[in-house]
Amino acid sequence: MTANGVKDERLFVEDRLERLAARLTSGRPQDGFDFALGRTTPHPAALFGARLAVENNVQHATVRSAGVWLTEERQALAQLADFLGTETKSAVPTSGGAEALLVALFYALDAALPDYRTRGISSAKVRIYLSQEGHAAVAKAARLLGLGDDAVVRVRLRDDGAIDPNDLTDRIGKDLAAGFTPVAIVATIGTTVDGALDDLDRLTTIAASRRLWLHADAAWGGILPFAPDGDAWRARFRRCSSVSVDPHKTFHCPLGLGVLYTDRPRGNALRVDAAYVPKEDDPPWAQGIPWSRGAIALPLVALLAALGAGGFAALVGDAFRRADRLRTAIGHEGVAVADAPLPIVTLAETGRGGAAALVEALASCKYRTSPVRFASGKLGVRIGLFDHAIPDDALDGLARAIGAFYRKPT
Repeated sequence: MTANGVKDERLFVEDRLERLAARLTSGRPQDGFDFALGRTTPHPAALFGARLAVENNVQHATVRSAGVWLTEERQALAQLADFLGTETKSAVPTSGGAEALLVALFYALDAALPDYRTRGISSAKVRIYLSQEGHAAVAKAARLLGLGDDAVVRVRLRDDGAIDPNDLTDRIGKDLAAGFTPVAIVATIGTTVDGALDDLDRLTTIAASRRLWLHADAAWGGILPFAPDGDAWRARFRRCSSVSVDPHKTFHCPLGLGVLYTDRPRGNALRVDAAYVPKEDDPPWAQGIPWSRGAIALPLVALLAALGAGGFAALVGDAFRRADRLRTAIGHEGVAVADAPLPIVTLAETGRGGAAALVEALASCKYRTSPVRFASGKLGVRIGLFDHAIPDDALDGLARAIGAFYRKPT
């Protein structure tokens, strides 16, 4: 092929890639501000880490293949554990909260059932407990682990949206009397709808009295140790059997990164030796589900390296300041907003066309929010303040738009 032919081919490929990019991004709003939960703007340092991971494509199956990349990853996960207060005997990077829950419940079964690794569930009638607002990923994990939907016991809520410890204790007692095997309690530290927090102090006591695994699903609540009362949350997480967090939700990393911490070494629980696998101590493949994986935690590694401990804590913790600012600004507009432990603001149905009308009105002002149904059954609007890229003037503008909507006659 001639030089001109090579050039033409390159231009042809570039044109096709540009067309692909245009198709993929055509449906995404290019302006305004996104207050809907589910994604945040990755920090530039985290994006640098993501690019570095993709460009180098280092295999993280074994200690030998990953080398210094694995060393940096484990150091970063240990540093994050210090922020959270969790134990670091096992730190497993995952694709997100659902995978972390699956692995945590496997660990719980392995701890509760002596023959689980070799014989599976066998005749055990397992029970796992979580609130009525706990994440549906628990039910998915129960299916994948061979437990079935009936193994998941949904416990009623208190008025504040947290799990009712009295109902939990009653259900555990009845299950034991009926011959079931209670295995784990999944505490929801930040429900998806309105950020309600289960009472970890009470649940820790209940779990210890029954020798149950206590997992804290802190996909949203992992930000709490960075709040003004963070020391109390670090102490609570330290008493859990396992804790999962989602850096892609609250720590400004790209989608596809969760972390599971456990309070005991689980290095052999998922170890299945084979002739083609190097004989190593503490290999990555023996901790989680994948055999082959890339440097999925490198966005977090890069973020911590760039900002340092103090800068990282300030970046993450600033979400609470944004939430306080928005609540205050909405209050100045004459609209009542309840306090919430997480950087989430919720608004009740208004009678002015309902929650959908409010979402539409805010979207017309370039503020994207989420319609939700609360545990009470009522509809409302949820506003997430986790994104570091949202400026203060956008918060003030959002408050004015909310005030204008609520001032409309019913």
